[in-house]
Amino acid sequence: MNAKWHPFDNKTYPDRLRTRIHELPPVDLFVTTADPVLEPPIITVNTVLSLLALDYPANKLACYVSDDGASPITLYSLVEAIKFAKLWIPFCKKYNIQTRAPFQYFSSKEFEISSDFSSKFQKDILHVKEIDEETGKAILGVCEEDIVGDS
Repeated sequence: MNAKWHPFDNKTYPDRLRTRIHELPPVDLFVTTADPVLEPPIITVNTVLSLLALDYPANKLACYVSDDGASPITLYSLVEAIKFAKLWIPFCKKYNIQTRAPFQYFSSKEFEISSDFSSKFQKDILHVKEIDEETGKAILGVCEEDIVGDS
């Protein structure tokens, strides 16, 4: 047994990763769900969107969703999420948004729009927020219809 501790200070240098993109390993991300009532699809959607918006080479990132309940609501939600992802992911990359889950971003202080931001950013963020709200309403509407229909 070693009687001495050797403290180690690990420093990261994310800016150096950009020069070594070809060395980054492929990453598979799995999101599991089973019941759209216990695990609301909007949470699954936000998880998938945050994973897809990671600052990682797109050709080395794969996201899989496993729905053990085979719910059509989850499938519908993911189809809607893909439509929104075409707007959300470029927005995150363009403005270097660090909070990548839309629900978390729009409910955080990071989202508060101030006059310091450019008019282009203000216009873009309001547009993205509007589309996010429409997507969320569509998903929640289908969930409510299914829950009421099952009763």
